[in-house]
Amino acid sequence: MLKRKAYSDLMKWKEKEGHKPLVVTGARQVGKTYLIDYFARKNYPHYIYVDFSSMVLMRKAFESNLDVDNVLSLMNLYSDKRLDFVPGKTLIFFDEVQECPSVRTALKQFSLDGRFDVIASGSLLGVLNRRNSSIFYPVGYEEQYELRSLDFEEFLWALDVPEDAIGMVCRSIRDKRPLGESLLSRFLQLFREYMVVGGMPEAVVEYVKTRNVFDVNEIHRMILRTSYADMSRYVDSPKEQTLVRACFNSIPGQLSQTNKKFIFSYVDENDGGDGSNATADKYRFALWWIHDAGYANFCMQISEPVVPIEAKVRQDAFKVYLYDTGILMTLYGVDSRIALASEDYSVNMGAVAENIVAECIVKSGFPLRYYVKSNGTDRMELDFIVECGGVNVIEVKSGKNRHSASLRKVSNMYPINRRIMFDITDIRVDEQGIEHYPLFAAAFIRDVLGM
Repeated sequence: MLKRKAYSDLMKWKEKEGHKPLVVTGARQVGKTYLIDYFARKNYPHYIYVDFSSMVLMRKAFESNLDVDNVLSLMNLYSDKRLDFVPGKTLIFFDEVQECPSVRTALKQFSLDGRFDVIASGSLLGVLNRRNSSIFYPVGYEEQYELRSLDFEEFLWALDVPEDAIGMVCRSIRDKRPLGESLLSRFLQLFREYMVVGGMPEAVVEYVKTRNVFDVNEIHRMILRTSYADMSRYVDSPKEQTLVRACFNSIPGQLSQTNKKFIFSYVDENDGGDGSNATADKYRFALWWIHDAGYANFCMQISEPVVPIEAKVRQDAFKVYLYDTGILMTLYGVDSRIALASEDYSVNMGAVAENIVAECIVKSGFPLRYYVKSNGTDRMELDFIVECGGVNVIEVKSGKNRHSASLRKVSNMYPINRRIMFDITDIRVDEQGIEHYPLFAAAFIRDVLGM
């Protein structure tokens, strides 16, 4: 069993008085079913598991009257074994609820009834919310939790890295103290492994067994095959399926460009077009599908780096990062994996470095934002903006060049709280007040920000 931070969050939900049914969302194969099943078996004397993808008859229990007693009676009717529903001692886990959308409607009745704890989980729930406009999802009668792939700290737990070593790193980050060559080198190596392996549970388990970064490649490809299958199954028309695949396939190439803003003409040109027919309207559906399926992290441009940042978000300019950097590395191919593993900085790994930092920021609970000023004398581009005690600006450097004109300029133009660079050096504050942290510190950004 991989140790997941989400387990503690599930315990908090269970112990909270008056908790409502919990809906656990997340991309496919991030570990939702395994985690919830483990949690249920550990904490409830009575546990009912319903998988709507394989237990097709169970869907009939939710076809008409959604009164709790009626639903439970029908569940027993359609089950191949007796189901014991004991009030106050039972967790009912509805899995793969995308196959039976009316379960979400029934959660209101379970919430009002209050006799049983209920968790519903599934993939592509955001996609289905948009597709099934006729399905009623009760507002205020459920809680939601998004599960993502393993973060770097969870990856370290899986590798049995000592807790005291992780704690030492976190304290040094918080105090802005150098780690020293030995600790820095070790954690940079572990972070490179994490970038190649990624955080998908099956890939991590395989790596724990073999410690070979190339053994996880086929697992990543299997996950990608499942993703493409979803694009066929859950996108209605062949034309829209083609657009979704084209947008998804363009992400690695878009990130490799100097300007990482998502460009619609790039999608069109790489899908056999000439770019002249590429418009936001044409690809809008494809992009929201990828977003709602959980396959990408969207980083929205802001008009200026001032608080409140969310009031400055633009809807017409954004970057798109892949949801798991290990899968991105598989898409880039074997040469990129070898370059990263061998610390070959002659290969431009800027796209990978930005993707992993974006992933770390999202997994730490912050929205992704960036800033660009492309005209005038004070041009600048800031990779990420995080609002926490003010505006914190972040640049990412993957190679030996750690020069940043943008970080130097920005504090002369805006009231900036912190200027942060994630690179491959030890922790330090330079003569201009710019804070330097090794790339892996992005996984501990809450410590960086003193939270």
